[in-house]
Amino acid sequence: MSENGNGGTLASFLAGLIIGGFVGAIAALLLAPQSGEETRTLIHDKGIELKDKAAVSADEISKLTQERAAELQKRGQMIIEEQKTRISTKSGDEVVEDVEEVAVIEPEEDAEA
Repeated sequence: MSENGNGGTLASFLAGLIIGGFVGAIAALLLAPQSGEETRTLIHDKGIELKDKAAVSADEISKLTQERAAELQKRGQMIIEEQKTRISTKSGDEVVEDVEEVAVIEPEEDAEA
């Protein structure tokens, strides 16, 4: 998973927290001085609890991802509109000059190498 701002770090942290909690709970249950029946019941109950927590975490991550995607889409639309406005206010020659400044034109010798 790549780290994009806080999203990747948060997702990694939550995944580590869930996995660590699961491993810790299993270790505690297996090492506790209880009967087999009590231990199986506790493992079952903890499994259900962890499943519910994982579902909540997944929902939170999904919500954060959707919010971030909507934010980026809105930002992209604003940039597109700004560029359309800039282009429509310039003459054809000015637009060509701007494009030539931005474009990187490599000589054919460098392109073949």
